[in-house]
Amino acid sequence: LIKTTKEYNLKWTKKEEQIDIDKLSGFKILSYLKENNPVVKESVKRWHKDISIGLIDLCHVIDPEVIVIAGGVTESELLNNISFDISFDLFIN
Repeated sequence: LIKTTKEYNLKWTKKEEQIDIDKLSGFKILSYLKENNPVVKESVKRWHKDISIGLIDLCHVIDPEVIVIAGGVTESELLNNISFDISFDLFIN
């Protein structure tokens, strides 16, 4: 997510909406997300897509009964709606 956010920030055309990427962390991304920063919102959207595609690929390869996601990311709102993204992608593909 940090890498994706940095990439989006560099490509963002509105300089006043860009964020400070020095010492960028998950916590800083969350605070920017709470402020509705458009750069971070777009990078989180992309991150959701990447994670959902990765989990779908994992399901196709090893057919697990359950996938457990743990760590700090699960305690934040970053995974909100990820199950919808996965379900939607599974339906489309």
